[in-house]
Amino acid sequence: MFDYRFFKADSSTFVMLSKEGKVQRSGMGLSFWYDKSRSSIVAVPTSAQEALFVFNLNSADFQAVRVQGHVTFSVGDPVRVSEIFNFNLKSGSSEYVSDDPMKLGDRILRMVQGIVRNHLTSQTLRAALASGPALEQLVTQQLTSDGSSLRELGLVLNGVSVESISPTSETSKALEASAREAILQEADDAIYARRKFSVEQERIIQEAELETQRSVQQKQQQIAESQAENERILVMRNAATAHEQIEADIVAEERRKMLNQLGNEIAMADLEVEAKAVQMRMAAISSLPPETIRVMSMANMSAEQVMAEAFMQLATNAKDIGALTITPSLMQEFKTAFGGGQ
Repeated sequence: MFDYRFFKADSSTFVMLSKEGKVQRSGMGLSFWYDKSRSSIVAVPTSAQEALFVFNLNSADFQAVRVQGHVTFSVGDPVRVSEIFNFNLKSGSSEYVSDDPMKLGDRILRMVQGIVRNHLTSQTLRAALASGPALEQLVTQQLTSDGSSLRELGLVLNGVSVESISPTSETSKALEASAREAILQEADDAIYARRKFSVEQERIIQEAELETQRSVQQKQQQIAESQAENERILVMRNAATAHEQIEADIVAEERRKMLNQLGNEIAMADLEVEAKAVQMRMAAISSLPPETIRVMSMANMSAEQVMAEAFMQLATNAKDIGALTITPSLMQEFKTAFGGGQ
């Protein structure tokens, strides 16, 4: 008796139709009619699957650690998978005859758990809590390496994600307290650093101000020294000028003395010449008769003096004069002749 059924698989399912132990058809997404009583069907899903994991393990310092994440995998070799696991469907049904298809994720998780355990047992608690990315790389590397158990099962790893690595609540509180103390210490250090920086900046500012004051004082000192030097030079110049003036005055005084002495000598010489001239005149005059001298002395006399001299001569010789008549007209003529009519 024949009992034919129709089977249709989706595009992501690998199907093998076997009849009397021999594979009749195999491939992805097949659809066909088959004899229920004489055929068997193997259906291996090749789409990506996800397996969640939560591992409670211990670190190297014997601290409890919980690791949470998920693994994404798919079937890479469906024939190999079907050889290891039972993916046969129940006769005339879409259900599997065993629970092997549901155990693929468990097999992979056991592999992941072994890798994670080995990693955590070599890490202290603090190092383990911060090793999420490194743990992801380690699991991926070991599950995708040549000769890995995953490849032998015909499976392909698509990705590993470690979502959290956490300690117990008590340990977490202790770590939080320690971290809080560290943060507070860092805050205190930051405050100290800011204060130290502020003090350092204030010191730098004060040093700059002192340097500025020192520079100003040096400049003022240089200016004062320059002024003093200029004043000294001016005093020296004035002193030199005064010295030159004194020397010039001395030279002028010496010249004046020389000129005075020369003038005195000239005056003395003039006096001597004049004295000799007077002596010569006196000698010449002494050799003249008295009458001549008298006449010569009358040359510079005024009319009154001449008249007075004439009357004196008359008086001297009065004994020899009998009578003398002097009229006004005679006096007028005498004055005209000797005094120019004055």
